[in-house]
Amino acid sequence: MPTMTTMYVMLFIAFAAIGLAVVLFRSQPSMVCTRCKTVARPKTRTGGSFALEILLWLMFLLPGLIYTLIRSSSTARVCPACGSAELVPTTSPVGQQILRDGHHANAAR
Repeated sequence: MPTMTTMYVMLFIAFAAIGLAVVLFRSQPSMVCTRCKTVARPKTRTGGSFALEILLWLMFLLPGLIYTLIRSSSTARVCPACGSAELVPTTSPVGQQILRDGHHANAAR
């Protein structure tokens, strides 16, 4: 029978694998940053500390789970060029206006 530590490690690996699969296979449409006018796929920024999350998972299941849920609820899509969260879809009226005006920059991918 596996020990509790082994079960925690297996549970952590399972959550990490699921999270990685979600991040890798999620497609995001191009967005326009209203601050720097960059047209690109947004980056995802997660609040909190990854190191603290790992530490809490290694210590106890419940604090790790609670912190992971809090941390995952504070994710935001940001501009890859300037880090701003002021993004609009390229199909929106504001995005179309920026594209028409020609004041946009394509970010390197």
